[in-house]
Amino acid sequence: MTVQKDRFRHEFRHRGRLPSPHPGSGALFERARKVLPSGITHDARYLDPYSIHVARAKGPRKWDVDGNEYVDYFGGHGAMLLGHSHPAVIEAVKRQMDLGTHYGSSHELEVRWAELVCELIPSAEKVRFTASGTEASHMAIRLARAHTGKDKIVRFVGHFHGWHDNVAGRRHLELRRLLAAGRAAERHRPLDPDADRRCRRGREADREAATTSPP
Repeated sequence: MTVQKDRFRHEFRHRGRLPSPHPGSGALFERARKVLPSGITHDARYLDPYSIHVARAKGPRKWDVDGNEYVDYFGGHGAMLLGHSHPAVIEAVKRQMDLGTHYGSSHELEVRWAELVCELIPSAEKVRFTASGTEASHMAIRLARAHTGKDKIVRFVGHFHGWHDNVAGRRHLELRRLLAAGRAAERHRPLDPDADRRCRRGREADREAATTSPP
């Protein structure tokens, strides 16, 4: 996918248009831009002049609505470790569909899932499942502040930790603009990863509730 993105951008710059074998993606983009901001549902899918629209995927490859084949380096944003439509995953999903889709109650599978996470990540004593990384970092920061009684949060500049106010700014000035109306900016400490971290942190470590770091 990364190779295709670079090729698309190169050809668009030099030809002034996307290569012709993508009329289906172009048509879907025109429909999408009427109901989706920028015509996409995730910033990572942005391409000039429009993103591809996938029709199916299998293993490490996917095909767009125009039949073009791609090696999928996105991997479902990291979630597709086994590739698309792995037989074991398909079988497990079909089996569960017959048992129910959303219980809205506790069940054995969530307990086993948490047990596996704790086995694979020894430092994880307990697990709280969330619907997104934004929700996870938001809850983690609230928990850290409640547990430590401290307000400051350290975040490395340039890393992505979600869309809530405490972590949304990519640069210090941008952060100040985004949070000018609230107290979050006063409790947020952007840190340049190339700076001397020990020196920077040593001055306020006793006031910091947590340091966020990408996985």
